Amino acid sequence: MSEENRLRAVKNMKLPTFPTDNFFKENLSKICLKLKSDTNAKIGLLSLPPIGEDLQHPALKRTTHYSEIIKGIASKQEITYLPLHEQMKEIIKNQNHSPKTSYGKNWKFIMYREIFFHYILSKSFDEISKANGFILLTDCLHLNRGGAEIIANLISEFIKN
Repeated sequence: MSEENRLRAVKNMKLPTFPTDNFFKENLSKICLKLKSDTNAKIGLLSLPPIGEDLQHPALKRTTHYSEIIKGIASKQEITYLPLHEQMKEIIKNQNHSPKTSYGKNWKFIMYREIFFHYILSKSFDEISKANGFILLTDCLHLNRGGAEIIANLISEFIKN
């Protein structure tokens, strides 16, 4: 989402190049092929949770785009696709709410503020989420209980079937 994030990703993850759509697609495809060829594991790909809850925000649209890439890889490789992103977007859309904050230059401040509220002031992640006007997230990136339950349910159903 920013040049700062791209530089940090290359440095911290020791990437050979800047992250791009194709780089993501190639690497996820290789991981899936390796798992399919070297294990008997049941493989499922979970789409991304949204960044923020503003359906028009470029960050959320970016997670939609990458979730579509994940869905395409799952389809091509005949791997189960777990539609987290789609389910979360549908819930956000149906709630017709207005989050009090959105992903942007101050996202780190928001994240650290929420860590302070949780660990120092003993606020629950759900209380923090509600104070920020979110339904499924706490700080534009991290999930509250409702968001985590969606993941748990998708994975539980995948494992059961």
